[in-house]
Amino acid sequence: MVASAYFTALQGAGKHGHIVDTLEEDIATANAKITWFPLDHDSLSPVAQELVQRDIPALLWPGHTARDRGIVLEEQWGTLGGTTFDTLERQERRGAAPFLVLTPTIVETGAPLFLSNLDLFDLGAAQLLCEHPEAKAMSLATAVRLNATFPYVSPAVAIPTSTQGGRERLVDAGYFDNYGLGSALAILSMTAVRRWIEQETSGIVCSRSRPPSASRILPRAPSVS
Repeated sequence: MVASAYFTALQGAGKHGHIVDTLEEDIATANAKITWFPLDHDSLSPVAQELVQRDIPALLWPGHTARDRGIVLEEQWGTLGGTTFDTLERQERRGAAPFLVLTPTIVETGAPLFLSNLDLFDLGAAQLLCEHPEAKAMSLATAVRLNATFPYVSPAVAIPTSTQGGRERLVDAGYFDNYGLGSALAILSMTAVRRWIEQETSGIVCSRSRPPSASRILPRAPSVS
């Protein structure tokens, strides 16, 4: 979803640069600001550094204020940090960017929470941006961080719910639908979407790409009879 969000943000901004190059540039820029042991090769090393240097001390000294490692992770994705769902919605409506759908898992229910500018009411699922329009000011960096929150890499995030005073925690989308195929099929099964597919296309093909397993890479051992 990090790559998908980068693709969407770059398309919406009219930039067609290579996703990996842009991501690496963002990481290098973010980590150049770190004055102790700067790390510019990946976005997880600074997260580990934050855990050791600030988050653990914050547990020992509760009064100690610190950014948590989740915020540090968001800061690695500068391009995403500069794009909000409000901005993205305008780009999506004029066809400049594809619609983005993220589905972090709600800890308390085990169900997905849909983050998208699309109206997915027919799914009967919780939709943050429809139920809380003010959340459209959220950056894609924050949304992707919610979608990729895997303790202990980054802490679960608590958000307010429609219940008065209630809060729910969000973690990695993979707890419910690791490859997103279930969510994609659910959207394609919506009545309005099905009708459009029948009228405007000859069908939809869903493809899931996975890296080859070790058993396919390594030569098979000869059988012994």
